[in-house]
Amino acid sequence: MTCVLSQVRNTIPSISAITGVTPQRYIWRVCIALHCAPRFAIGFIYYNYYMRCLPAAMSRAYCALVRFLFWVYTIENSCLVGVTYIANVENYRKYRLRLLNDT
Repeated sequence: MTCVLSQVRNTIPSISAITGVTPQRYIWRVCIALHCAPRFAIGFIYYNYYMRCLPAAMSRAYCALVRFLFWVYTIENSCLVGVTYIANVENYRKYRLRLLNDT
């Protein structure tokens, strides 16, 4: 348990604190690996649902919006995976690029 300057107890460490230590870094990476495949699948399922199951709302603007949101969701997930697997101590330039895309 840690205390910060405001005397607030921090019982759960931050992600930066977890991923900076070797054993926890690998546990975090395994958890993200197990978590990212379903996230990509859910994005694809939603894309198919909104493109095929709602024919009444099919317009050019609607289709363009669905495609745009699908790619934004895919880029967000890719950046999460990138930030996880490209550690800041291993390659800071690539890490910073992924982190800027994730915010």
